[in-house]
Amino acid sequence: MTVFPEELSTDRLALRRLDRAVDARTLYDHRRANDEAGVYEFVPFSAFDSLKAARDALRSLRTRWDDGEGARYGVFERDGEERDTAVDASLLGVADCHCLWDRRTGHPGVILARDHWSEGYATECFDALLTLAFDRLDLRLVSLHHRVGNGRSRRAIERLVDRHGGQFDGRLRNWTPTDDGVADERRYTIRRDQYRSTTGH
Repeated sequence: MTVFPEELSTDRLALRRLDRAVDARTLYDHRRANDEAGVYEFVPFSAFDSLKAARDALRSLRTRWDDGEGARYGVFERDGEERDTAVDASLLGVADCHCLWDRRTGHPGVILARDHWSEGYATECFDALLTLAFDRLDLRLVSLHHRVGNGRSRRAIERLVDRHGGQFDGRLRNWTPTDDGVADERRYTIRRDQYRSTTGH
């Protein structure tokens, strides 16, 4: 039985299983271009240093998917005229949901190319991931984190959490290992009952 759906959709986007939607070259080029553009400034891992590293990452994602530990999707823009079926071939970013099954908790995350910031795409991706977590996977809590100092992510997450009745839980000190040390993060959560009270699901 497959735990995760192969594709999620929103009004404007198609989220497709990443390890089947792109090849190693596409992922490698996407990551390097966006690393140079500063997209990964607050992400705790560097760009791929080789094409083989991108290939190995796709293999790791496939294993993670098959084991039911988490799903990573490629984000694609749907064609405006044939929005029900057509998908543009250009990778806009990635959307992820990592599952801690023993805690009934999901950790969603979204990273988009700089050219697609401030277009509302992150909100659509997060909405799709929340629906996945609560309605498909029957999780009880969603936890969202961002690095301290990442103002853009803070604003996006706070809007999402406020819209769904969630809360800021606190600052997690020395939480995320990075290339330069260990960073603090801010944690927010949305419970399933809070989500359902705001969506009617």
